[in-house]
Amino acid sequence: MVNNIKTSVHYFFEQVRIFDKFRSLFLFCQGPRVKFSA
Repeated sequence: MVNNIKTSVHYFFEQVRIFDKFRSLFLFCQGPRVKFSA
């Protein structure tokens, strides 16, 4: 049971890290576009 919780926590953090990577990439791509349109 404890091992299962550890695995799901690890999986959850992996998902968060992947999501954060995509989000920073998205913001990085959005940055110049916002500057040019403003």
